[in-house]
Amino acid sequence: MTAAQLVDLTLLALLVIQVAIGWARGLVTSIFGVVGYVGGAVLALWGLSSILALTPIAPDSTLRTIIMLVGVLGIASALHGLMAQLGSRLMAPRRDTGGGRLDSLAGAVVNALVTLVAVGLIGMALLPVVPGAWRRTLQESRVVSTTAELMPPQVITATARLTVALYDAGFPPVFGNPLDEPRMQAEAPEREALNSAGVQRARTSVVKILSDAPGCNRMSEGSGWVAAPHRVITNAHVVAGARTVTLRVGGTGRSLNAQVVWFDPRRDVAVLHVPDLRAPALPVVDGLPAGASAVVAGFPLNGPYDLEPARIRGTVQAQGRDIYGEQPATREIYSIYSDVNPGNSGGPLLTTDGQVAGTVFARSTVAAETGFVLTNQTTAEALRIARSPAAAPVATGACTTG
Repeated sequence: MTAAQLVDLTLLALLVIQVAIGWARGLVTSIFGVVGYVGGAVLALWGLSSILALTPIAPDSTLRTIIMLVGVLGIASALHGLMAQLGSRLMAPRRDTGGGRLDSLAGAVVNALVTLVAVGLIGMALLPVVPGAWRRTLQESRVVSTTAELMPPQVITATARLTVALYDAGFPPVFGNPLDEPRMQAEAPEREALNSAGVQRARTSVVKILSDAPGCNRMSEGSGWVAAPHRVITNAHVVAGARTVTLRVGGTGRSLNAQVVWFDPRRDVAVLHVPDLRAPALPVVDGLPAGASAVVAGFPLNGPYDLEPARIRGTVQAQGRDIYGEQPATREIYSIYSDVNPGNSGGPLLTTDGQVAGTVFARSTVAAETGFVLTNQTTAEALRIARSPAAAPVATGACTTG
């Protein structure tokens, strides 16, 4: 039995249990429970997001994900139970006077529909934030995929926004509307590319970045790559609002101080000046065609140096917003088939011989195993700045909401 089949059996068992509960409780009690669950989830999302914003827990940390998931499910379940109990007490006299069977049938139907909708919504919300193997399991689940396909477009859009609230990873809004995201097919990437000599050498020029924004009571972590002597390119959202920025080459060794000398919130790119940096610059290529093999290099989830195989799905002119979600922004990007996580932001997309084809900056909120990369055409001005002698610090703007 595959993992997806096990998920399907578990969800079907849950559906049967919820139908039985709906039959026992009746229509009104079931509706009260639904109101409690939805209200609890909304309250938890708002409250926990506000509370966590006051803590030093990084927005892209696994701990934040766990707190949000457990908190939302716990508070929603608690209010669901309280509201269902209230509905049961209100309806007890009426069920005793007749009409109980019809009320039970209606309650069973409501609970069945609500359970199916919840499965689809939760499946879509979790898809972008769980590890790659889990994403594949959810994607292959017949129950999850079927219920998700039946959702109207408005619900899909709302779910994408819920995902941002549930897992505030700091990725910028790539598309103004999640439904505008193109679906591009591609073959699975080849892991053999990870072992090439050029890709292995690139490690000495990929850096782990830590930015401290005490004004926002937060720290964030990302990746970057050496574009010129003493210069590193990363994403603007990695260093937004930062007072101090430090980095480590390869994620290990001595921590080096860095200054932001270029900050572009519209394209989501920044240039760092690192006086003590001795790492060699990585070569840059003009572009990659659809279907080309590549490698995502960086430090996902605040972990050690990591390489993930990638495949170019295609090149897109993405109509989105700046890193604050305010001003319109058009970016030329690659859509890639790969496992991209928070922490990969700012890292290089490497060719199979270790050259930089682009800068990772986001991932899909609606499709598994899809990441987004700024092309070198989009970051051309940042590359020019990185190769120039100017090194005056610039403001890093306000903190992002992620």
